[in-house]
Amino acid sequence: AQKGMITCMGITADHSLLTSSEEKYIKLWNIETGELIKSTEAETSHTLGINDLAIHPTENWFFSVSADTFIKKWQLPDLSLLGTFSTHKYAVNSITFSTNFEYIVTTSNDKRVVLHDKSMKELYTYKGHTDSVLSSVFSIENKFLFTGARNGKIIIFDVQKEREINSLTLHTDAILKFKFSDDFKYLAIISNDNSCSIFSYKST
Repeated sequence: AQKGMITCMGITADHSLLTSSEEKYIKLWNIETGELIKSTEAETSHTLGINDLAIHPTENWFFSVSADTFIKKWQLPDLSLLGTFSTHKYAVNSITFSTNFEYIVTTSNDKRVVLHDKSMKELYTYKGHTDSVLSSVFSIENKFLFTGARNGKIIIFDVQKEREINSLTLHTDAILKFKFSDDFKYLAIISNDNSCSIFSYKST
């Protein structure tokens, strides 16, 4: 079993289950039998709790981010380490693919939102938050990036123009997660203030 609170999970392209937790290790499970297939090794694992995973839906690799400030890329199914990246100064809280899977965004306690290409080259840093940034999501056309912070503030950035286009305070506590409906017509936002906001979205 996974020790410590499970912080995130996801399904791989071959329908295995990935889990990560506060214990610093990532584990791969057989969904049908519940059997543990593989766990990351101590020498390559994160040194602090893992905050998020981003699994490519068609290719056999994924990213993890951690309170240890590092982003790691892993091969599936053997969980071998493909690379370690140091983008942020403080804990990395989330990692998100663009809808075309060509770009990756990370958010951090250093208050920055960083756009990378698939090779993890840093392309741009979006600034404006005054507190730790916990979550992000791309709009369907990858034109806009929604980001949420610990202080409840939401900032929407224009991805290509590299600028803030709107700032909202809809909640009284941390913005934990954004989630678009499958058809991208609705955006749900959950907060640590025990509430959820839902908005209609029209692509431009």
